[in-house]
Amino acid sequence: MALLQTFMRYASRKPPSGSTHSLKIDDAIFYIDWIVTSAVALGYSMVTVTMDGDPKTQIETPTVVVALLVLVVGVAMLPPLVRDTCYDATGKIKGWWHVVVLDLIGLTFLASSVVAGVKTYGS
Repeated sequence: MALLQTFMRYASRKPPSGSTHSLKIDDAIFYIDWIVTSAVALGYSMVTVTMDGDPKTQIETPTVVVALLVLVVGVAMLPPLVRDTCYDATGKIKGWWHVVVLDLIGLTFLASSVVAGVKTYGS
């Protein structure tokens, strides 16, 4: 997904004069997409399993609690923390290290959503 998004950004923008491409450091920030994707998938999965009624696929209460905590942290608490620690006063990301850490956090959220789905539905 990240590679396709990067390609689409590269292919759809005209580079500024004197540059060979139009990509910027902000184009490498994917954590938002990954956290939103994991939140939607996890929420949809929990609703589907609840409506299913099949005892084999019922989610255990601790799993639901952890999933909801992950959603709250990822969607509500992480953005202000990112704003305060990863961006300067002008609204620009401080550097590549911040991009890498943010994307790793996003991948962690996405991976946890996949693991929760596998635990619920089986492999």
